[in-house]
Amino acid sequence: MHVSLAGSFSTMPFPDLMQWLGDTRRSGTLTVTLELEERFLELEDGRLVAIGSDDPRSRDLARLVLARGLIDEGRLRRAMEVAECTRRRLRRVLVQDGYLTAAALSRAVGAYARDLALELFLWHEGRFAFSSAAQEAHLPGLGWESELVVEPGIPLRELVLEGMRRLDEWRRIAEVLPSDDTLVWALAPAPDLPAVVALAGHAEPVALGDFVLQVGRARFEVLAELHLGWARGVVAVEPAARHETAGRSPVEDLLAAAAQLLAERQYEEAAALLRSILDLDPYHDRARELLHRARVEMLEALYARIPPYRVPTTKIAADSPQAKALAPRERYLFMRIDGRRDVAALTVMTPVGELETLRALEKFERMGLVGMRSP
Repeated sequence: MHVSLAGSFSTMPFPDLMQWLGDTRRSGTLTVTLELEERFLELEDGRLVAIGSDDPRSRDLARLVLARGLIDEGRLRRAMEVAECTRRRLRRVLVQDGYLTAAALSRAVGAYARDLALELFLWHEGRFAFSSAAQEAHLPGLGWESELVVEPGIPLRELVLEGMRRLDEWRRIAEVLPSDDTLVWALAPAPDLPAVVALAGHAEPVALGDFVLQVGRARFEVLAELHLGWARGVVAVEPAARHETAGRSPVEDLLAAAAQLLAERQYEEAAALLRSILDLDPYHDRARELLHRARVEMLEALYARIPPYRVPTTKIAADSPQAKALAPRERYLFMRIDGRRDVAALTVMTPVGELETLRALEKFERMGLVGMRSP
């Protein structure tokens, strides 16, 4: 039986949604829209089996394995060259050509997918759409699923329990480490806490924001270890109000640059910087506010150029060289233009997401691949 469900986190909070999908052991595709980003969770029998995003950074396997220290830049570059020359997926090249073991790569992808899913629990505002339709349950050809497949799948009930734990822990952490200007330093060794070990390498107190950037790990992991170190008495914390900061923090610099780009209507560039800020601090209110503004203004601009009542019609055949040259996600949308559905219908009927659908339609029209007629 086909099941379709859509709404917002205000009507159905994300934890409740995930619990329902897990308890009823649903299979299908869950699309979650967070301001300027859409994430796609492929579910099978109540388990997360693949994850993707319209943010290229979030579905970049090369970036993932490099950031997690599984491979150095030189070897990764050679693997990517082999993948391009042989037209094989990077994941397959990494394993088949001996760059990484299948087990190590699966663990890394699984851990990364878990983190991407758990981040969704920190968002109180967002929209979702779930479909168990057979044609969309596996999203053929969308480009990310062949790289970010989770093996074995992660039970959604497990994600819900961990997500709620993280929510509670974030609140406790924020009471002790409230801002990037907070100074931290190590008082004693703690070999079981990597963040404290790294902190001990600083002779002087360091601003929290600078330290997180230097460590290069997920912000939640670093702050959780520092908070535990503080609770043990091996980490000292000095609130920002009690010291003078030397200039602006890296996050403040990024925020100022993003605000300037937004004022210049360079939405994509501003969104990239704002996403970087939220990678560092998921609770950064100003970054979320600007990201929301960027999405609203970008949608307004796109709808002004492509009104929702216009009906796209194709000007080239689906098997033409121009159509085949489209990116997988663009081709997926192009194949669903039938001359009957208007722009508004296309934005809600596919799991590609409203913003990306509009951007793709604008590109198709600009390239002469589609025309827009009035109803």
